[in-house]
Amino acid sequence: LNHIITPKCIPKEKYVNLGADPEKLLRYDGIDEIAWLSEFVPNPNVLKKLDLEKGEYVIIRSEPSFASYFIEQLRGEETLISDFFPKIYKSFPELKYLLLVRSQKQENFLRRKLKQFKGYENILISRYVPNMADLCFYARLVISGGGTIVRESSLLNVPSIEFFPGETAPQEIFLIENGFPLYHLKDSDLIVRRSKEILSKSIGPNRFTSSFKKRINEFENPNILCFNVVKENLQY
Repeated sequence: LNHIITPKCIPKEKYVNLGADPEKLLRYDGIDEIAWLSEFVPNPNVLKKLDLEKGEYVIIRSEPSFASYFIEQLRGEETLISDFFPKIYKSFPELKYLLLVRSQKQENFLRRKLKQFKGYENILISRYVPNMADLCFYARLVISGGGTIVRESSLLNVPSIEFFPGETAPQEIFLIENGFPLYHLKDSDLIVRRSKEILSKSIGPNRFTSSFKKRINEFENPNILCFNVVKENLQY
């Protein structure tokens, strides 16, 4: 490898400890998700497929509980969603909820734990829905047990809660310190409390506009850095 393009927010040591040559690291002020979201154009037509309205639904993504770092917290099929979702729904039953799980076992577990909601038309439990960036953009709130979705949604100016049980990742710290609407909460009661606070507030006038791009453009785009490196090397 001639170059390794990495966010400045991730310590160099993490790459060096994995065998990377520190002289080959090209650092940029941003995170990877900026690469694809800088050109993102929201498509409201995707809402029709799921009978959704802008700002009238919540996305909740389960944690990867089968991963090694979850072994001591949860069994492979479990998800913390079963603890906090009922309390959120009780306060906001008029909203729609997309509960996205990562495996058939998680889906079975969640359906069993939430059996009192069986048949509710405003609750969808699924392992996959397409056009996630679009769905996140138009959501009232995004809650996830993993980092990728909430990094994307908070960059899109969507209130986002991550409930990953480990330490806050450098990318998430970057977003929080730069004022993006991201919260890392590990306790179910705190998740419920912050969710209620967010859902109780009115939606801002610029919420469903392209204003998010102005914030994203304040930081470096790894696509541009990569392009310039390739262009420079092709000249020789």
